[in-house]
Amino acid sequence: MGNYTGIGIYLTKDMDRNVILIISPIKDSPAHKAGILPGDIITKIDGESYTGEQLNEASNKIKGEERYYCKIRNCKK
Repeated sequence: MGNYTGIGIYLTKDMDRNVILIISPIKDSPAHKAGILPGDIITKIDGESYTGEQLNEASNKIKGEERYYCKIRNCKK
């Protein structure tokens, strides 16, 4: 029931593939409304590539500032 800033997803690092893995979107969040699904992988944010080792940096970029928008594109699993 708290407030959040960003696209509204739970993330983790997939150590085997060194990718950023979406655990799940938060219900009714921008990510949920955009069709982001559990198991989707984030490879780029605003055109910049990210690996699993960069989870913290990617998370900070996705959270952004209020009224900041990043480009979201659904990825294949």
